[in-house]
Amino acid sequence: MMPALPPGESFRFRLAVGKAYRVKRSTREEKRERGQQCLRALLDLLDARMRQADERRRERGD
Repeated sequence: MMPALPPGESFRFRLAVGKAYRVKRSTREEKRERGQQCLRALLDLLDARMRQADERRRERGD
């Protein structure tokens, strides 16, 4: 039994929407790339903070 379609919505329209949604969804590679970019940004931030802390430590030590 087919689910009831809202008035004005054809089955073809629903198929087209489903196809567009599938095409639009990001692929595994894109998700992995986005995750790697996020990790790189976090590591860069951490690295900068560590350098600042080292510089402050040197200034206090000297």
